[in-house]
Amino acid sequence: MGVEPVDVRSADIVWWLIVGACIIGGAILLPAVVFHGSGTLTRQRSGQFWLPHPFWLALGIPVALAVGQSALYDDNSKGLFFLAFLAGAALPPVVVLTVAARRLGFPTTWRRLFAGLGIGVGVSMPLAVALEAALAALVLAAVLPLRDVVADALDYDSLEEFFYSPAMVVALVYLAVVAPLVEELVKPIGAIVMAKGLRSRSEAFIVGMAGGVAFAAIENMLYQVAGIQTWAGMVALRSIGSVLHPLTAGMLGVAWFDLRQRRPGAGARLAAVFALAATLHALWNGGIALLLGAFGAYYFETDTWEVNVFDVGVPGALLVLLVLLSLLMWRMLWLVTDRLRGERPDLMPSRFTDARQLAGLALSLLLVTVPVGALAAPLIADYIPRLLEGA
Repeated sequence: MGVEPVDVRSADIVWWLIVGACIIGGAILLPAVVFHGSGTLTRQRSGQFWLPHPFWLALGIPVALAVGQSALYDDNSKGLFFLAFLAGAALPPVVVLTVAARRLGFPTTWRRLFAGLGIGVGVSMPLAVALEAALAALVLAAVLPLRDVVADALDYDSLEEFFYSPAMVVALVYLAVVAPLVEELVKPIGAIVMAKGLRSRSEAFIVGMAGGVAFAAIENMLYQVAGIQTWAGMVALRSIGSVLHPLTAGMLGVAWFDLRQRRPGAGARLAAVFALAATLHALWNGGIALLLGAFGAYYFETDTWEVNVFDVGVPGALLVLLVLLSLLMWRMLWLVTDRLRGERPDLMPSRFTDARQLAGLALSLLLVTVPVGALAAPLIADYIPRLLEGA
């Protein structure tokens, strides 16, 4: 925020997005179809999937940030920026995949991994875009007041008026409800299709994660293009939540694997996992939408849209909430991989044998609920009355 806006033409941004999607898609689809597809036809065995230590992959993210942000201000370094653009989109979810795969002993082959990646980028992403567009069109066509709200949004004199309007509520509902439901439905398609041929739940988790990784990489490029004026900040923000898409896709991959293998209670577990994945996705999307809105209000110098939470403004409070949510998802990744390895820590004991267990559970709940309540309550208390005033 302390620097002048980057002077980037819209044509360049669209070009970066199209070419970037083609490069990432080609890097996934070409090996999947040409090499691994021919290997399948000739019944050749595929090698075990492997990647270097996640530390070295994660180290590439700050390097890409430094190189890309510097190159963005040099007209002669657009090629260098484009490489950083690709790295900033692809590396964060790949790091998450590598962490999980190493903990599980790399339980799948390159062929199955590329199949999961290929279905994610070639099927899941286009299907998600089509379904989300169709649902949005149906909602707007079926509910007349929503059409009026969207039309009125174009007449607001400032971003502040938009933030405290019903149009903002509609946008948040779409991002926090429609998008999570659709995306969590389509991301694990690869694991669903291959479930009968997968050897274990650990393999289903990694193949499911592969679909989420491909999905996240393309989505990261969309966000980078939308936030090109503060590109490094957008990459950093997306990196914080990089665990979301791989984690939820992996968990759903396991749930679908259990269902296809007809394991007892698989249907109920699939419903529960889908609800959990959609909830995590909704919380993240809602927080991101509000955070970007707050930054937008500041960037375009609107009058206020200021809410102080213990002398911390909206962006700071929301950023804390997103970091807490990210840490929670990383912890979930750790527990899920522990369970898949055969280590089964009890998330909640079936019975409390002593007071220490009960005290430990109570402390854990307090550590989660108190910070969330303390940060969220003032935001809601300020937002709702102002929304009603403008309705």
